[in-house]
Amino acid sequence: MHNFLVAAVILTWFSCYRYKEDRMVSSALPFMVVVAAVVLTKATASLRPLARGAVLGGLLAGFFVLNLRVIRPILEYKVTLGYPIFLDAMAFLRENATPGAMVLGANSPQIHWYSNLRATNIPERDKLPEALRHSEWMVISNFEPVQKPYVLGLTRLVPELPTSRESAVFRDSECITVVVRSDRLLRALGE
Repeated sequence: MHNFLVAAVILTWFSCYRYKEDRMVSSALPFMVVVAAVVLTKATASLRPLARGAVLGGLLAGFFVLNLRVIRPILEYKVTLGYPIFLDAMAFLRENATPGAMVLGANSPQIHWYSNLRATNIPERDKLPEALRHSEWMVISNFEPVQKPYVLGLTRLVPELPTSRESAVFRDSECITVVVRSDRLLRALGE
């Protein structure tokens, strides 16, 4: 019962997000497996041990083959959006930010994790100047689904200059991450 409730809570929680990713639902899989094992064990309880082992082994082999066909191309060819440029941007922050600095970014948990700096979400447009005054850096990415739509347009205010202690642009063929000092962006906004 606990496993069923945990899986239901996880699935309900992540269903509330406006975007869905495979990695989010994967946290419920261990709990779902336990529930499925209980159901299969009860369903095959009347079978003899050898027949029961054959049925369960056949189901397990079938699931393995089906999952292998689906997962193999993903594991071989799919890379997380923003990887490795986001990690490079966080290394830049670790090297150039004041210890304990506040960073604005759409993916604040990841920013905190990879840079070891305090991080908070980017506010609505009308509250941005105040947030910039209370932060040291801002991280703008084109691949972050929870980033507010207006934020990507701020990259036009940061000319792509060579990396300096005030800003840096990290890009690959699909993604871009801009790291800019808050005071520089505040000046560019005319505040």
